[in-house]
Amino acid sequence: MDKGRLEAFSDGVLAIIITIMVLELKAPVSASWQSLSKLWPTVLGYTLSYAYIAIYWSNHYKLIKQAKKISWKINWANISWLFFTSFIPFTTAWVTQTNFQPVPTLVYIFVFWITAIAYHLLMMAILPSKSLGEAFKMVFVKDKRAVWSLTFYTIGLFTALYWPLVTYLIIAVIAVYWIWPSHEIN
Repeated sequence: MDKGRLEAFSDGVLAIIITIMVLELKAPVSASWQSLSKLWPTVLGYTLSYAYIAIYWSNHYKLIKQAKKISWKINWANISWLFFTSFIPFTTAWVTQTNFQPVPTLVYIFVFWITAIAYHLLMMAILPSKSLGEAFKMVFVKDKRAVWSLTFYTIGLFTALYWPLVTYLIIAVIAVYWIWPSHEIN
């Protein structure tokens, strides 16, 4: 498969995901600041989820550049990552419509956790290595952000039902952590 085809498909799916999320933003019915302020959960959820899509899109571009060719393994790893990413609009809508209640929060962070695992499996499929062990070492040992992100997502899974606010702080910190430039894997 041509790299351009995989990039175009991935870009299209991510664009649709953002479109679905933005369609959840409903304008207030009245022209007052009070009615606008009632939308804070939706705007906050959208902003956080949009940041994640933007981070993935940016990193995906850099990652695909490193592939010499698109193998069957890379193609299916990419499709799996896109599958889990496609749940972000659903979980974003659920948490914002329920004002960040514990169960939707758990599902929300679970989607981020499983999407991160799928993305790191895609990294392992793409980055040059002679063995699975070497690929694992390259992704999870060299790139400390992968280890820290998955560690904090796991903590967030445990805090979601009892301290949802802590879970959202974890999600936000991970987003800022990934926005910050890294020179480990470029």
